[in-house]
Amino acid sequence: LGRGSRVLDLGCGMGFLSLEAARVVGPEGLVFALDSSEGALEELSRRAEKAGLGNIRPRQGDITRLPLEDGAVDAVVARSVLSYVAARGEVLREAWRVLRAGGAISIFEPVLSEEELSLDWGEERFLWIRLRQLLESEHPAYGFKRADLVDAVRQAGFEQVDSFTWHADVTRRFSGEEEALDELESGLP
Repeated sequence: LGRGSRVLDLGCGMGFLSLEAARVVGPEGLVFALDSSEGALEELSRRAEKAGLGNIRPRQGDITRLPLEDGAVDAVVARSVLSYVAARGEVLREAWRVLRAGGAISIFEPVLSEEELSLDWGEERFLWIRLRQLLESEHPAYGFKRADLVDAVRQAGFEQVDSFTWHADVTRRFSGEEEALDELESGLP
């Protein structure tokens, strides 16, 4: 992203990505913030106004039928959205449609998959299997597999697909914001 870019934030919620994207693209750019929740979009609008960001366009809608023209944006961002959507392929094809040629998509999804856990369950493996069955039946994100997402992205038409897993130690206490940010930045590829 750069100054003047046009960005779509899929399932923006209260605007975690939208607000930051608006700062990055500057007043010359534009952020379309799409969500199904009217309340979340109202909160995003309040936050944008408080931050002095006039380049965010909140829109209520369905992410499987994006209210944008073909090639309307330079980038699409999505954070913790696709794990809640059954029609992931439709969403990704729509993202492909609204991206300009050479545009980019960035997807962040939480995963809890057996192949991505570093625990040695040993003889207690049956406990992990049962735990996973319970989690998958109660919350869609827990059955979300990175490989399935990568395949869906490719099937939607994206060609240069890269994927990585980033693990966060959410139990560690930090001495302050600076230390936490340093660890975050050093852990990214």
